[in-house]
Amino acid sequence: MSVVAHFDLKKGGQNVNLQELIADLGGTTYDFDDKGLDPEEKLNNGPYRLANLGSITAPYVQDAGYFRLSELSVMYDLPKSMLGSANVDRVQVGFTGRNLYQNTPYKGWNPDVSQFGNVGVGGSIDTGPYPLAKSMYLSVNVSF
Repeated sequence: MSVVAHFDLKKGGQNVNLQELIADLGGTTYDFDDKGLDPEEKLNNGPYRLANLGSITAPYVQDAGYFRLSELSVMYDLPKSMLGSANVDRVQVGFTGRNLYQNTPYKGWNPDVSQFGNVGVGGSIDTGPYPLAKSMYLSVNVSF
């Protein structure tokens, strides 16, 4: 049996989460009615972020560090005794999964976002792209 794993780690860096701003404008952020951001505790989180828009942007600038299991493959060679009298030299079955796990303090879908391409100015801005798709594959390799 063989196991191969590919991990990604990003420490540091920040994103501007414009998707959260758009959701705040519609009153639909998950923490819109919660308390905690306003030091005076007069406003809920969403109204506080919007009231300070233009002067305090810190709530929309978020840590973009992450730890991710990008790919995991497990392969198993069936024992020759299971192959019987067939003219088969080897049968290998396997499972591969991509984007199976991610841990990040970032509130958007993907902390590795760059909505406007890989450029010096305009990168690290999240306007709501799709999250990384999880995918899983089963494979069978037969050698004759």
